[in-house]
Amino acid sequence: MTTEVSSKNPTAIYNKARKEIEDGKIASDYTSEDILAIFNNAYSIGLVTQTPQPTSRFKKTFDGMKLNICGNTWTIKVVPEDDSKMVINKCNGLCESWERTIYIADLSAVDDPKAYNNIELFVCKVLCHEIIHAVFFEMCQVEYYNDENLVDTLAFALPTLCNLFVRSGLFDIFLNGGLEPKTGTSEEV
Repeated sequence: MTTEVSSKNPTAIYNKARKEIEDGKIASDYTSEDILAIFNNAYSIGLVTQTPQPTSRFKKTFDGMKLNICGNTWTIKVVPEDDSKMVINKCNGLCESWERTIYIADLSAVDDPKAYNNIELFVCKVLCHEIIHAVFFEMCQVEYYNDENLVDTLAFALPTLCNLFVRSGLFDIFLNGGLEPKTGTSEEV
């Protein structure tokens, strides 16, 4: 279909494709190669001034999110993998405590066959790691804030801990102020 794309009105095709991509879908009658050809054509005739970057589901979900951590507002910023903060610090995530901002490299936007099988899950674990840094900072636990092994351990264990807290009823007690935990035996938990 790429040969047909070049013979159509590039402005109309670009506008249609851009709208569909912004809505999170790509027209079923275009392949990814067609979409790339459309954008490259639009770039070459001046319809766009820079090569568009795909927006990942991770970025749509987390970029700009505000978190209340111990009474202070923190912002999550999802940045490209080659962002200067990520390159200089040689990292996938960064907790800027004095800015109260967590930067996460959007690795899920990278099409790399050598990457993790579930790159979004990996990026979520990086975000969890950085949130734990932020919690330690807000609790004035500088020695824990700087302890990468402890932060990694907690980030790794958090899903298991959350599952245990939910299944045991502790989340209901903490969040709702209820005193009646879910009934169940220790084997079920």
